[in-house]
Amino acid sequence: MSARRPLLVLGDLLWFIQAYPLLWVVRASPAFFLRAMAVAMNHLYPLVRLHSGRLAARRMKEWLLLPENEARPLARSYLRHSLESLYVETSLLTGRDWFAPPVVQFAGRENLDHALQNRRGVILLSVHQRSRRQAIAALRACSHSVLFLRTNSQRARFGRLFADWIVPRNERMSATLFPDSVAAQDPNCTLRMLARLREGGIVLIVGDVPRSPSAVAVTFLNHRRSISTGALDLARLCRCPVLPFTAASDEAGLRIEFGKPLEVGPDAAANVATLTAELERQVKANPAQWEMWTDF
Repeated sequence: MSARRPLLVLGDLLWFIQAYPLLWVVRASPAFFLRAMAVAMNHLYPLVRLHSGRLAARRMKEWLLLPENEARPLARSYLRHSLESLYVETSLLTGRDWFAPPVVQFAGRENLDHALQNRRGVILLSVHQRSRRQAIAALRACSHSVLFLRTNSQRARFGRLFADWIVPRNERMSATLFPDSVAAQDPNCTLRMLARLREGGIVLIVGDVPRSPSAVAVTFLNHRRSISTGALDLARLCRCPVLPFTAASDEAGLRIEFGKPLEVGPDAAANVATLTAELERQVKANPAQWEMWTDF
């Protein structure tokens, strides 16, 4: 028997602050005040998210087999990227560009250009990366048609008292943050992805989704858990390539990389092994920028 969800959780309060008071303040405040507020948040946010930081450090230690002295700094970096992601979301939701856009660098662009030449579309495979919103915007700025497959909020993330009120509003926020997207729960989800690929466009899919109709149990990051094989199913159906896609930010800007197409053949077990290895590689390459340390 599963444990009953609590009436209230910290996530309820954090979501409410972001959705209402914070957005109101950002809309009404001058840029210099917002920059000062960001400096203050750099010190306050790690204290507010202290439990999340400790949980992330523990899981980094166990899942990546890291010593304590490496896991703790990574967890602090994880919280810093989480705060930066909050700034980006707030800017998109309010229309206020109160920080300089990152300098974008592309790597492996030839892999994407070559894959698009087949006129069957391209599937980009990624994990939940903090910079994916900015990366999608950068691709669209290059005239690429990108449909993002997003997953709506799970009711279990919120307390019982406000879940019915928060979940639909959070879904509307997600649709605003990803305007050209389709929810995995949408009955027309597969049809929309097929249509985009047949137009020669791009579909971006995150594979580290534990709750998915296409989920299978695998050994991922040294633990037994589920990942989504939707990208493989769609690739076999459309006969289109699957390219690894990573987006990582640092002081130099935003680096977007397209890998070489994954080998997708008739052996389902081999395909799942290839998918799992690629998702693991992406997490290990930029562990502090993986969103799922406290949610997976």
